[in-house]
Amino acid sequence: MELKSFYKASIVTIVLLYILILVGGFVRITESGDDCPDWPKCYGSWTPPLEIEDIPDKYISDEDTIIDLQEKVYGSWIEYFNRIVGVILGISMLFTFFKSIPFFKKNHSLFIGSLTSLLFVIIAGWFGGQIADNIDGENVIYQHSVSIHLYIAILTVISLVYTTNKSFLLMHPNSESNSEYSNASKYLLYAILVLNLFLVLSGSFIRTFLDDLDPDLLYGERMEKYIFTTGFIKYLHPMLGFSMIALCGILWNHIINISQSSKIVKSFVKISLILIGGQILIGEGLRFNMIHESFRLYHLWLSTVILGIFIMLIQRIQIKK
Repeated sequence: MELKSFYKASIVTIVLLYILILVGGFVRITESGDDCPDWPKCYGSWTPPLEIEDIPDKYISDEDTIIDLQEKVYGSWIEYFNRIVGVILGISMLFTFFKSIPFFKKNHSLFIGSLTSLLFVIIAGWFGGQIADNIDGENVIYQHSVSIHLYIAILTVISLVYTTNKSFLLMHPNSESNSEYSNASKYLLYAILVLNLFLVLSGSFIRTFLDDLDPDLLYGERMEKYIFTTGFIKYLHPMLGFSMIALCGILWNHIINISQSSKIVKSFVKISLILIGGQILIGEGLRFNMIHESFRLYHLWLSTVILGIFIMLIQRIQIKK
């Protein structure tokens, strides 16, 4: 009963984590991160401004136009919603950790996993506050700081998904009892997982490069500058993506034709193939400016979903060792 209660709490926390990553990505592509220039408040208040007149004079410069101020109002609500989701996630993670305390002696991996996830959430919250806060009147939202914030979220996904799925496998110890997997399928899973992590890192480089360019340039113009000024590195990200889908196709063959696989593993690999294919289509659409830049949000979010799926796949195949 305790295990089931912990699993339910952990599932809710995972859902909130993925929502936060999605909202956080939206904050970045809309450049709303500095529209609440203080933390934890927003323009000195516990609620964002409803109108331009609600913005205190000290946050308004002579160069700000009416349009700029109106964008600050809109952006402040986007950023504040991101903070609200973050607070809810923190409370949910704290509750999940509380639920893991009974397993301190019985199954310490759940306790340690929950504690690790909680620490990552706390660090992410603190780091986000440092990004949003002002130092000597200047915002410190540097692009490398935003990327580090993303990496912390990735570590949280790994820790939380692993811990949650561990509790599920403990509740269903025979879920893979009739399965048998080839050694190659195990190596393929690890290889795809590593490739996905490198994809996130290289994608972060691209986002940083584009965001550092003149914000008045259209997305297509910024992407053109990226393609013509970065040399070989511009090929790295798509090469990783195509390599990942190729390895996933080989994995699919092992799972279907060589291994004796459970239905859930077959479903996960099939879903992964679809998601990786969709991610590549979005990536190429962005690279050649065929789709709106807002799709960057879904491109990144799919990486975290794929990461979570492969964490669960590795755990399921490992229990057959």
